[in-house]
Amino acid sequence: MSTGAGNERTNERAARRGVTLLEVMFSIGVATVGLLSVIALFPLGAYRMRKGIASDRAGAMGQSAVAEFDVRGMGRPDMWAVWNPNAGVNAFVPFVSNPAVWALPVAFPVPLTGVGASFCIDPQYVARAVNDGHTLPTLFPDVPTAVLPLDQSPEPRMARVTLRTTPGASPVLAGNPNPLFTIPRTVADEIFFLNDDLLFERPTDATQPPVGVFSYDLNANPEKRQYEGSMSWLATLSPILAATGGPAHENLYTLSIVVFENRNLDTDIKANVDVTMEPIETVLNVPIFSGLGGGGGDVTFATRPGRPKEDLEQIRPGSWVMLGARLRDPETPATPGAAVFRWYKIESVDAESVLDTTQTLDPNYDVWGREVFLDGGDWNPNVAFPTQATILSGVVAVFEKTIRLENSSLWTP
Repeated sequence: MSTGAGNERTNERAARRGVTLLEVMFSIGVATVGLLSVIALFPLGAYRMRKGIASDRAGAMGQSAVAEFDVRGMGRPDMWAVWNPNAGVNAFVPFVSNPAVWALPVAFPVPLTGVGASFCIDPQYVARAVNDGHTLPTLFPDVPTAVLPLDQSPEPRMARVTLRTTPGASPVLAGNPNPLFTIPRTVADEIFFLNDDLLFERPTDATQPPVGVFSYDLNANPEKRQYEGSMSWLATLSPILAATGGPAHENLYTLSIVVFENRNLDTDIKANVDVTMEPIETVLNVPIFSGLGGGGGDVTFATRPGRPKEDLEQIRPGSWVMLGARLRDPETPATPGAAVFRWYKIESVDAESVLDTTQTLDPNYDVWGREVFLDGGDWNPNVAFPTQATILSGVVAVFEKTIRLENSSLWTP
């Protein structure tokens, strides 16, 4: 009896050493789910890595651009030139470097002069616009006239300027269509593109190292290393305001270095006149400040009359937007005065745009609206004239610094 019982227990232990088919299938399922979960993280990891690389490069470029701005004297108004809308091709006019006047020797379609004028230093855009036959590369933002008419002075606009090769008076040469010697497109690209992202060619033989890409002269000699040019920048200058609402000092400005990744520099002339085309610089209205402007806060963006809701689709968390508004002239309150501009980072966005049929956002039109949360400096929502927002695709970072324009002595009170 005892021998039989022992054999039975031995057989039971031997049977337990195996696994059932159900257990095998369950194990395979667990392993498969785990592997799929890991694989699903690869795109997210690659996306985060690209964002990290872009942020790192944007930080390096922002610091470099601030130094470039100072070294090249971009804070000197006598280094600026603006396209003359009343002349032919390649006709530029200088600014009179008196900040109390900011006079232009030609009539301008919108008020860009006077105390507290703002400026956009963007030679890359100006050079391309002139080459493409653009009739008005002088304004920032540059949008179709049907969206932002030129004759409405309350609308905040900047003068978009390019740089001259030398400050002050330039020699006038017979037959020279560009007497101010503004920098050409090639020079503008050298200054405003990040040239650290070098290009390489990978040989078909995987054992060989990558080979750098060069440009060549007429004799087929290597001339210069080529770069991708995915990162670029421009600069905006907006006056520092006093408690009275006017400029605190005619020379004190906020310098904003705006860094782009894969900026769209297509300046097709049709984009300036055709309201149905997608603009490369989008203008929105800002009718509601739910957060009262403190630190940016909750605001509502609305499309301009006649524009589609796709204008609001460019708003994404992590992107940047520039708010702008005109203030009252201290001497004549009914007249629009200085225009002020500030950059803000978009932290969050409502899931969808909503069509406002109650005309709450616009008293005359049904427009699309979308609520966003902005992070930045305080903004006064009680300005005399409406606030507008400008969105440029591809902005990844903005660096700001208070500067004094180099048109007077540092010891001038």
